[in-house]
Amino acid sequence: MDSTQQLLQAIVDLPDSPDKKKLVKKFFETQKDPASIALARYYLLKYEEKKKKLEVAQQSCQSDQADVYSPPI
Repeated sequence: MDSTQQLLQAIVDLPDSPDKKKLVKKFFETQKDPASIALARYYLLKYEEKKKKLEVAQQSCQSDQADVYSPPI
C-alpha cells in the first residue's frame, strides 16, 4: 500500500463528520493522478456500501427484536 492509499484509508476510517467531508474534498482537489482519484472514489463507494449494509442489518435486528420480545402481562 503506498502513501496515497494509506492516507485515503485513514480518511475513510474516520467517523462521519463535517471535517471528514472537508478532508475528502481536499484529497480530491490535491490529487492530480487519475489512478489516485479512481482509487479514492472506489474506497468511498465501498465505504458507503458497507455503511448502508450495517444500517440495514441494525434496522432488521431492531425489528426482529421488536417482533420477538413481548413483555409478560
